[in-house]
Amino acid sequence: PRATGMRNGEATVDWQQRGWDFDLATEPCVLLAGGRSINCVHVRAPVMYYGGGDGIIRAWDLELGCHTLLFEGHRGYISSIATDEACDYMFSASYDRSVRIWQLFPSRTQGQCREVLRDHHHCVAQVEVRCIRSQPFLFSGGMDRMVLGYALHQDNKLTHFFKGDEKVMAFAVHEGMLCVTAGPAAKRFVLFGGETEQDKTLATEYRGHTAEITCLKIEGEYLFTGSADHALKMWGLESGACVGTFEGHAAGVWTMLVT
Repeated sequence: PRATGMRNGEATVDWQQRGWDFDLATEPCVLLAGGRSINCVHVRAPVMYYGGGDGIIRAWDLELGCHTLLFEGHRGYISSIATDEACDYMFSASYDRSVRIWQLFPSRTQGQCREVLRDHHHCVAQVEVRCIRSQPFLFSGGMDRMVLGYALHQDNKLTHFFKGDEKVMAFAVHEGMLCVTAGPAAKRFVLFGGETEQDKTLATEYRGHTAEITCLKIEGEYLFTGSADHALKMWGLESGACVGTFEGHAAGVWTMLVT
């Protein structure tokens, strides 16, 4: 497996996407560098989708080596992009407090927005699609400390509601559990349904970063976190123990891709 980290286009950014090989533990190699502000990246082969500070999502064909689509509509910078392999839709989160659902394969070069979800009261930091009991759900988390879940098979009905103690910079849903950021730590809770807040059952806590955790991913038995302390860490999902640290960025890590 490989992990990739990126930082948005601010004055302190190192403008590079880097990759690490977990088994070889070698120095990171630079995969992509450029002057465009990029805040998030998502790959659905053969296309890579990325969004930035201009509020536009761009589709880059990895085989052709060119842009193929533009998705315009957000009025704030794009913070997260997700797709579902079972349907032809893309989902995006933005600091304009909205989540948008896009037609993934329109008949023209301009992407088509199918629906706008406006249930968050502050900037939306992440979207993620996960199956629960074989049914697809869209989850979104944001600065209002909430993670919301929508049943895609029930006309995007709001079915899950979680409110944490701190703003949600990132989260991950995995096998009935919800991992969320909590400042320099991450916490794993038992996932529950319902449109109102319920008691939260804490299962595991992950501590070791020296600054705010800004992104996280679950892959197999491990949790990966990226932080404003310039590092990525790899944790045992059940144990909460840190089993690896990846360094090399000159600024904070805002998103990662684990493959």
